[in-house]
Amino acid sequence: MLAVSPGRSTFLHIGRMGPNPRWRIAAHSHAFHELIVVLRGCLRLRLAGEEVRARPGDLLLYHAGCVHAESSDPADPAETCFFSFQGPEAAAWPRRMQDHDGRVRQLADWLYVDRHESGAEARQARDAVFHSLLCELSRLCARGARASDLVADLGGYIQQHLAEPLPLARLARQAGLSKFHFCRRFRQEAGRSPMEEVRVRRMSRARDLLQTTSLPMKAIAAAVGLSDEFRLSHLFRRYHGATPSSLRRKAGAG
Repeated sequence: MLAVSPGRSTFLHIGRMGPNPRWRIAAHSHAFHELIVVLRGCLRLRLAGEEVRARPGDLLLYHAGCVHAESSDPADPAETCFFSFQGPEAAAWPRRMQDHDGRVRQLADWLYVDRHESGAEARQARDAVFHSLLCELSRLCARGARASDLVADLGGYIQQHLAEPLPLARLARQAGLSKFHFCRRFRQEAGRSPMEEVRVRRMSRARDLLQTTSLPMKAIAAAVGLSDEFRLSHLFRRYHGATPSSLRRKAGAG
């Protein structure tokens, strides 16, 4: 078990759960905090008496002592990354957050790949990544506190329809606003334009598919609503600083 202490928190363990339509675990709790990063599929859970369905991009935080039960949706099995930690920071964070930019996913990937590395330099590297992950969670928590129903609802709508054309007019109709008022209000509340939100979510989903599937580039482009793999490569380099093929090679090597 890893023991790294950035600030006042201690990183304990990280692991992954592959897609299994029969996977389930009865109600239980932990003496530590646990964060679930949903990578693919649908994860069903019962948390504090509430039934929740979590999908890619969702972050689930089980505070120490929180009773929760989980199961994978048989029709769309979940794949998750999970890690446990101790510390006071998480006490004020909500049970559910959205990894809008995929940063938590990326940081969790790095922690997972390096989980067995030993030596002082490896421990220092994990320390830095874990500290960055906590900072990102804190940022998401603050952002979520400011987010409006408009941003949350449109974010969910975009995520569900990524493979389809999502022009501004369609999003404005979904919000029940004129294009002008929709753009102005969304930018004020989300900090970026609606179309930028679409692109960010498309590239986050593309990265997930590149790292977790063997789908060809053309199929991935179609799955995230892009016309071809050339458009995918252009946007992917812009948002992630690497080509899709180089990221896939790196994921395969890890």
